[in-house]
Amino acid sequence: EDRMTKTIPTMTLAVLALALGARAAEKEDALFAKLRTRVEAVDAKLDGVLGLSLKDLKTGATVMELRPAAPFPTASSIKLAVIYELYRQAEEGRVDLAALTTPPLPRVRGGGVLQELGGRVTVTWRDLAVMMMGWSDNEATNLLIDQVGLDAVNRRLDGLGLPGVRAGGAYIPPFLPLRPIVLLFMVSPASAAAESRPTGRPL
Repeated sequence: EDRMTKTIPTMTLAVLALALGARAAEKEDALFAKLRTRVEAVDAKLDGVLGLSLKDLKTGATVMELRPAAPFPTASSIKLAVIYELYRQAEEGRVDLAALTTPPLPRVRGGGVLQELGGRVTVTWRDLAVMMMGWSDNEATNLLIDQVGLDAVNRRLDGLGLPGVRAGGAYIPPFLPLRPIVLLFMVSPASAAAESRPTGRPL
């Protein structure tokens, strides 16, 4: 009888946990359904072509996709490949993120912070990563590509199974499907995302 008395509360807790888990899943499904409805409504009214590839970063599950295989211009999303290579080289001991550098003049314009600063400013490689990711700074991107090497960025992309994705220096990147761009976002180091709130071969 003693044993039964102890077992019943345990079973009750287990059933309760299962019920709560089921309810949480139902709520999540309902929210995703609403999201899909809203996205489809925007897509229907949009005077253009909308692409979307949305993943749950906790589970890796695909939440929603809209034209995921259609090609779109990568634009500054290729900077994800640059920051990925930077932090991998830092982990391998080839780059010291705290080391100082003085960005030379003249500087690439078109966006960011460095174009507005004087010639005697000194920043770290991490500062440049913050500028690149937080303000899409093209000059910071240039300096980081020079530091890690364009070939190294592209070799790393090959290693990720993305041979069609290329960082190309001073040109506009090609059109690419959304899925490779999403993968780049997912593999970008958590340390880079956390430390860079953030903070150009023009991309």
